[in-house]
Amino acid sequence: EIASNAGSVEDLHRLCGMVCEQYEYDYFIYGAQFPVSLVRPQILILSGYPDEWREHYTAHGYLEVDPTVHYCRNNIVPLDWASLALAEAQNNPITTRFMREANAFGLKSGASFPVHGSRGELAMFSMACAEDHKKTKHAIMESMPFAQLLASHIHEAVRRVFESENIIVGPVQLTDREKETLLWAAEGKSAEEI
Repeated sequence: EIASNAGSVEDLHRLCGMVCEQYEYDYFIYGAQFPVSLVRPQILILSGYPDEWREHYTAHGYLEVDPTVHYCRNNIVPLDWASLALAEAQNNPITTRFMREANAFGLKSGASFPVHGSRGELAMFSMACAEDHKKTKHAIMESMPFAQLLASHIHEAVRRVFESENIIVGPVQLTDREKETLLWAAEGKSAEEI
């Protein structure tokens, strides 16, 4: 119900913080990519992660190497970060460095929840703990089905709030001829043939 009543960015941030606290996590982050443009999709972040980590993450371009982001783009079921240790075991130096640095900033264990929206948007909600996985494993496993459902509700609330503030472009209305032209272009027809 709180998600459906969220009416501002502050409400959304508070909602994410409440979910995080309820499931005994220390930090959260919600990120979404909205396909408002083929060249420049719109990215939204609600962060409850340490500011120092966010600055470090951005400065090092970690969006491109973050294994949780990669996972959430390509999957629909939750990710327990303990399985990322498999990448470390496979000797992936980039992932290994990323994980060690996240750990040094206090993001030692956690889970990520992918959301694939009805308008082509990709989102994820992650929660992290300052304790290592041995201490948090039980709480993480218990939270995963509920947090996955909540991630979807959070995403819907974000989409509603940002659409109402005209930050996210709504569905584009095309004429029948425009739709037909796009269809033929997708089929490989040239402008002259169309």
